[in-house]
Amino acid sequence: MKDLQKKYDCLKTLVIKKIANNHNCTTSFVRQCIKENSDKHSLLADDIRKEFDLTYMKATENLFLGT
Repeated sequence: MKDLQKKYDCLKTLVIKKIANNHNCTTSFVRQCIKENSDKHSLLADDIRKEFDLTYMKATENLFLGT
């Protein structure tokens, strides 16, 4: 179980790095945007949250399915 959690944490970090690179911002900014009850309320923050949700959901689905 711990191993699986470690994989999901690693996957989350990779997705955050990818989004930060795509939007030319820092990973800490991305983490702040996706944090629950974030105080970041801008169009960029909304885009980042949506992109994270979609990308992470697809990545975890692929990890779960083993592809």
